[in-house]
Amino acid sequence: MKINKDSRKYYKEIRTIIPSRGKYEKRLLKTYEEKISELNENKPEISYEELHNRMGDPTEIINDYYDGVDTAYLIKRLRTTKCIRTSLLTLLIAVLIVAVIYLGVNYKIYYDIVDALPVYQEITIE
Repeated sequence: MKINKDSRKYYKEIRTIIPSRGKYEKRLLKTYEEKISELNENKPEISYEELHNRMGDPTEIINDYYDGVDTAYLIKRLRTTKCIRTSLLTLLIAVLIVAVIYLGVNYKIYYDIVDALPVYQEITIE
C-alpha cells in the first residue's frame, strides 16, 4: 500500500482515537485503510482536507461506530484494555523497583571495595 503523507496522517488519526482494538475494531481499521488506499490510487496527491470532506471527521467516524456497537461488547473491551494497562503498569513499577534495589546494592558493594583498597602504604626501611 503506497499512500501519501496526508493519507497516512488521516489513517493515524482514526487509529489513535480507538480506545481498544478487538476484532471488530481491527476490521473497521482494515476497511478504512482499504478505502483510503483506494482513494489514494485514484488520486495520488489527495490532501488531508479532501479526505476529511469525503470520509468525514475521524472522531465522528469512531463515534458513529461506537453508537452502533453492542454496549456489553464495548464494556468488555474497555475492561480488558484497562486490565492489560494496569498489569503492564504494575510490571513496569516492579521492574523499576528491582532495578533501583539492584543498583543500590551494587553501588554499596563498589564503595565497600573502594574503601577496602589501601590508598597509601608505609614502608619502613631498616
